[in-house]
Amino acid sequence: MLILDISKKWLESPYVFGGNGTKPGEEVDCSRLVQQIMKELGIKITRTTKTQHKEGKEININDMIPGDCIYFDYGKGIQHVGLYIGDKKMIHASSTKGKVVEEDIGPYNYIKTIRRFLPQTQFLLQPKYKSGEYILHTRAPLNYIDKSCKFLLGDYNGNKIIDLFCIKNGKNRTEIHILNGADNFQSFILQVETALYMFDNEFEFKIGNYENGKPDIYCIKKNKTESNATEIHILKGDDDYKSFLYSTTTILPETDDNWTFDIGEYNNNGKFNIYCIHKYNTISKFIEIKILDGSKDYYSFVEPENIKTCLHENKNNMEFLLRDYNKDDKLDLYCINKNGENNSTKINILSGASYFKEFIIKEINLDKTDDNYEFCAGVYGGYECLFEIKRNIMLEIHISVI
Repeated sequence: MLILDISKKWLESPYVFGGNGTKPGEEVDCSRLVQQIMKELGIKITRTTKTQHKEGKEININDMIPGDCIYFDYGKGIQHVGLYIGDKKMIHASSTKGKVVEEDIGPYNYIKTIRRFLPQTQFLLQPKYKSGEYILHTRAPLNYIDKSCKFLLGDYNGNKIIDLFCIKNGKNRTEIHILNGADNFQSFILQVETALYMFDNEFEFKIGNYENGKPDIYCIKKNKTESNATEIHILKGDDDYKSFLYSTTTILPETDDNWTFDIGEYNNNGKFNIYCIHKYNTISKFIEIKILDGSKDYYSFVEPENIKTCLHENKNNMEFLLRDYNKDDKLDLYCINKNGENNSTKINILSGASYFKEFIIKEINLDKTDDNYEFCAGVYGGYECLFEIKRNIMLEIHISVI
């Protein structure tokens, strides 16, 4: 989505000091406005001008482009921020006007710093991409790998650009190879042997932050466990995955290929929960979801304990991803069917706010994929995108707008 489209939706929203609105029309102050606009673009920044002005990348005033944030000091320290939209204009929540307005920046001598939070901002200035349109095809410097290799997206080095994590079997242990998102995945940030022994289909891998620092890797062991239950083992990001941060047995019995997993916050308790997606052989004959409660060491389910979705069960070539697609602070479910009609890949997105009983998007059709593909989802160039990772002689990455 274009930066101008997002920011102009907030025009005329009321200004209130400390306002914490989450959507256009609700009360905001200047730093909350910028924080919410960045959030819709997939960028996390802090809440106040006091901390925001130290984040991102500092930009010279002559290099300023739309999407950059301008922080002002009117003699009492940094107390105001506006979003630059080009032609010496900005959108900001004005205390004097009492609302969000578009107006001239004003005298440059009040500008204290300009910060750029958005990676590859040039994408935000191009004509808007249509849903289903590809915006990148590239090969990565990783030789052919077998189907046991898994892929995740995460910001490893804290530059607010997502990198590609490739998890594969090495000679003795599981290895992690991280491709650099800042150069379109053409170089490695990290290549390391981890604390985890070699794996097979008994493991699924997800990325998150169990504690502050670099992204941690959640290793979800579905079966072949000593406890006869599904287990969670977390590789520590701050140790470059050479040790385990946490391990536990869950309340869920051992699971098989009819189950898949993802992680995310559900009840805003600051802990990652485990979404257990039962995709086939369910009692209801629909895809069902149970959510393991991270605040209770994954030994109980959050309520409701069993969620019946609106999609019929499906065993073959289905992948599932969790993302807050519509930015309502509820995780939505991406359902990706590689065997769609007319040799296409079919994507449905179910609303987390409706407990996955309603569609946000129904039947986006992409090019045909098969077992050589794995999917990730994340923000690229300011757009919510689907990453098709193809195992080939060289790893291929195809990114399309959702």
